[in-house]
Amino acid sequence: MGAQLLRTPDKLCAILEALVATVVPEFEIGVSVKIRLLATAPETEALVRRLVATGITGLTVHCRTTPMRPREPAIRGQLRMVAD
Repeated sequence: MGAQLLRTPDKLCAILEALVATVVPEFEIGVSVKIRLLATAPETEALVRRLVATGITGLTVHCRTTPMRPREPAIRGQLRMVAD
């Protein structure tokens, strides 16, 4: 599914909550997630807050939106917001 899950944040968060609840206690490892930026900074910020609330231990942000290709410059300006 990959980036397709970014379109359904409720489903994405439900999957992560289930993973955290099952994997973390049984295997004593963390759950991390990698996302792309959404269309706007406020949308990305809202998603990041929801993801963090699921109990994940790591978050990687690919600083491009889903339709962007590697030849296009990354949008690094949103990293500060994600880190905060």
